[in-house]
This record gives sequence, structure tokens and C-alpha cells, in this order.
Amino acid sequence: MSFIAGIHLSIEQLINLQRESNHFKHRRHSPVRSALAGNYRSRFKGRGMDFDEVRHYQPGDDIRSIDWRVTARTQQVHTKLFSEERERPVFLMIDQSASMFFGSQNTLKAVIGAATASILLWSSLQRKDRIGGLLFDNDSHRELKPANSRKAALALLHQVVESHNRLVNQLQESLAEPAAPPTHSTPSSFNENLERLRNLAHPGSTLCIFSDCLQFDETSSRHLATLAKHNDVTIYQINDPLDEKLPPLGVYPITDGFQHALLDTRHAKSRAEFEAITEQRNQRLKDCATKHRIQHHRLSTSSGNTQRLFEFLKGHQSVIHRRSELFSS
Repeated sequence: MSFIAGIHLSIEQLINLQRESNHFKHRRHSPVRSALAGNYRSRFKGRGMDFDEVRHYQPGDDIRSIDWRVTARTQQVHTKLFSEERERPVFLMIDQSASMFFGSQNTLKAVIGAATASILLWSSLQRKDRIGGLLFDNDSHRELKPANSRKAALALLHQVVESHNRLVNQLQESLAEPAAPPTHSTPSSFNENLERLRNLAHPGSTLCIFSDCLQFDETSSRHLATLAKHNDVTIYQINDPLDEKLPPLGVYPITDGFQHALLDTRHAKSRAEFEAITEQRNQRLKDCATKHRIQHHRLSTSSGNTQRLFEFLKGHQSVIHRRSELFSS
């Protein structure tokens, strides 16, 4: 079993995860509303494949669907209704902002996000779902329209790998020779991309969000509530242990790639305030997920083992809005 760990990504790593997705299924609880034929039963009634119910004949019903046995027994004309099969688009929203390129343990948060997204992508492709993507970093975003071909899946993964490695290289260059902070760029925030997802996703879609959710706030909660009304939403919150708790007492040099500073963790008040803010943000996200029936799973850089990641996903396939701490040991 290979390790998904380290800093850089390769397309071969993500393709190899196809084997891990063979037995993984993503639970859905919202009805399918796509207008295109597919593999899932929907609330649309028509001349589909699966019998759904019998009701009184209404003007305009197809006479070929009349249930003559029920009609003869009740002396009233009844017609059969069938559930049409509709496809379900899957959107992968992948956060590649600066905070995702951090990891104090085995790997970067962005690597865990890419590996998890890849497993779900291959699983969706096996079900012949159309797969689309929304990738964003601090300065830009990329939208990939849903398609159900292997070629489209590989194109999405290539985008993930290319963008990831480019951002890693930029970070390494800035650490070696810090540059001046950009003055004219407009950050592409978590909330802006949730709003983009609202415009991209049609009702009945499956939406998988991979992010550390460090920018989650009340606006995020409103966007997620709207998305969850007509879609299946799952949040994979990817954190590092240092996102939750400051390092041991001491003074640490830190940088964002542009500026350098010292982090002093020796003050008890500052440590308590940091942990309180973190817990408050996580609790808001948890409450939002519970209220709106959003699946919420937590992953951590403390484990980069592909097998543990796969077992985590498989073990939570039937759990709705349950917060897991498996990777937060």
C-alpha cells in the first residue's frame, strides 16, 4: 500500500487510488433532479424502468400505462407510474489556498485533500456520474464542467496536480527569497467559491468540499444552508494538529512567504484565546452541518497512509452529519 505523503503530487499517485475506490459508495439522501437519464431513481414520474405506484387516471396520461387489473377490480380507471432514472452530477470543490499548503506531520493538508478527492472521483466515475470541479487558490479559480468520461476525470486530476505543484514551487521560492506581498491581487476566498458553487450546481447534485475551513464564518453557513436545500453536501475538513493547538512553549520563526515574524507561545492567555477561537469556529461548522443534514468528516495531516484514508471513507459511507476524529489522534 502506497503512502500519500510529502509535499508534491504526481498524476500516477492519484491514478493509483482508483484501486482503493472499487468498494466505496457515497451515501445520498436528496432526490435526483437532473433532466438527463442516468443510474439513480428520481422523483420524476414517467415512462421509466422501475414501477413506482398506481393512481387514478388523469387527462393526459398515457393510455398504454393503464393498469387493467386494478381498473377491473375497482371499476375506476387507474394508471401505472414509473420512476425515471436520472443521473447525478458530482462537484468536487478543492481548496488550494495558502493555508492548505501547511503540514507539521506527514504531509500537507492539500495533499490529503487531493487524495480524498481522487478516491471519490474514481468511485463516481465507476457509477457513471458526471464529474465536475471547482479548484481555487488565493488568487484565482478554475471551473471544470461535469462530464462522465475517463478523459474528463484525468483532465481534472491533471489540473489538481499542476496547480498543486506550481503553488508548492512558488512557496519554496518565496521561502528562499521572500518577495514583496502582492498589492493588486483580489483574494479568491472560501465564501466567494461557495457562491460560485451555488451557481454551478443544479438541484440534485452531489457536492464534496475539501478544505481546512479556516475561513468558515456566518456567511459560509448561509451559503452551505442554501446548497444543502437541494443537494447532497459533504464537507471534508482537513486540519493539522497545529490548527487546533499552538506548539509547545517557545518562540518560533514563522513566515507567509512574504514576511517573517516570531510566534511566542509562552503566554497562557494567548494560548487560551487561540484554542477558544478554534473551538468556536469548529463548533459553528459542526452545528451548521447538523442543522442542514450536511455530512461532515474531519481528516488530519497526522496520518498520510492511503489505507487509513480509504478505511475512513468506507467506514463513514452511511453516516450523515457525524464528526469523526479518526485522523486527529
